[in-house]
Amino acid sequence: MSSTTTRTLTFESNLSDENIKLLLCFVSQEKTVYSTEFPVAWRVKTFRAGSYESFTVRFNDESGVCEAQSGPQDTIGVGSYAPIPCPTPGGGDVVRITNRSGDTSDIGFACVSEINEKGFPVPTITTVFKDVPDKETVVADSSPIIRAYIVQGNVTNYEPTQLIRRDPKSSGSVLLWEKNFRALQSCKIVIDKENGRYIPESWSLPDSQQLQDPQKPQLPRRGDRVYNATLAFPDANAVLKSQRAIAENLFQKGYRVKFVAMEGNSDATMVLTLPSSASCNQAESDINVALASLQSTQNKAVIRSRYATVLEQETPHFILYKTINPTSDNWNKSPKSVTA
Repeated sequence: MSSTTTRTLTFESNLSDENIKLLLCFVSQEKTVYSTEFPVAWRVKTFRAGSYESFTVRFNDESGVCEAQSGPQDTIGVGSYAPIPCPTPGGGDVVRITNRSGDTSDIGFACVSEINEKGFPVPTITTVFKDVPDKETVVADSSPIIRAYIVQGNVTNYEPTQLIRRDPKSSGSVLLWEKNFRALQSCKIVIDKENGRYIPESWSLPDSQQLQDPQKPQLPRRGDRVYNATLAFPDANAVLKSQRAIAENLFQKGYRVKFVAMEGNSDATMVLTLPSSASCNQAESDINVALASLQSTQNKAVIRSRYATVLEQETPHFILYKTINPTSDNWNKSPKSVTA
């Protein structure tokens, strides 16, 4: 994976009856962590019960060294910054940093640049070395572990950019998820709970180099097939809790997915544009697999009705679709084997 690849990390809460606070940070694999070097709180997010909120951060893995400027309540700011060559993906490398400031200094290591709203990378300190004497060299882990904690216990006031002086688990927080940073692919983590334990459900997503420009959606093409299904859920709350998981499951199999749900309604519409290798039969089978994969039996759904269409003609002024009957041969064939 190229070191300039921009990746996306999304967390989402699926908890209907519990507020949770999530802490993201990068933790060094060096033995000096929490003694002379300290992680920095990268992101802190509170999810409200029943809101099914999510938050997303985009970043690349540019590395750099900076002056760590101390702020109020142990927060850290980025002083003078110098990028350094990115290590080889896969881990195992370290970066040696020598203090040549002429005085004892706090040194920051940044292994990630967050992408701001304008699309520009902004250096983000992930590790701070405290009180480094002049001319002394410190060793930074260039492949830290990115960790997500559910904040609990007697420390609940973490703030973004705050120095973390001891392992969050030692004060009662729960480690939810972790991954070696250099090996991390774009992904989405849905937070659920089962038998009193927090469960992270993970879906891989394409890195941003492969994502379409959201302002330029893929246009329909002649021969495209669209499968439409009405899904019947036990209640409207089950629709809200399940729709993203179902859509992510199908997205991974190459479908373009549209999910339509009305507030207070226990029925929802799933619209799939089929990949080139799938028949309508295959789409229906994949939907049933996605429905069966829902962890909670209270969220289970069934297909109430379905039909399909194929794009037969497109002009600058209109698009013509023809209905495919579930009893016809075309229903069972992939688009490649059908002449539209």
